[in-house]
Amino acid sequence: MGFNAYGVCHSFGGGMMDYMCAVEVKDPGQVPGYMYTLTIASRRTAVFLHEGDIAGLPKTWGKIFDEWLPAAKLKLAQGPQFEVYGEAFNKGDDRIEIFIPVK
Repeated sequence: MGFNAYGVCHSFGGGMMDYMCAVEVKDPGQVPGYMYTLTIASRRTAVFLHEGDIAGLPKTWGKIFDEWLPAAKLKLAQGPQFEVYGEAFNKGDDRIEIFIPVK
């Protein structure tokens, strides 16, 4: 099994959100009490790929909402949105997958 790190945007409201740096765990009951767990339910998602320097990540997020979702005639659904940093990310592979819930 490989290792992924996640950047999770959740708890949206009033122009604010929470951001969580995360890893996947098999048993949330084994997570120490000083850490937070978040279960992301299975749902329909659109997946986008960011390639290149991480400094360009905000531009990719902007294109998702301003161009790509509207062009695909997809609407944003409620729920967490997240980035997946694969095992190769820290070895020079700058690709980041972005998962957006859609309806």
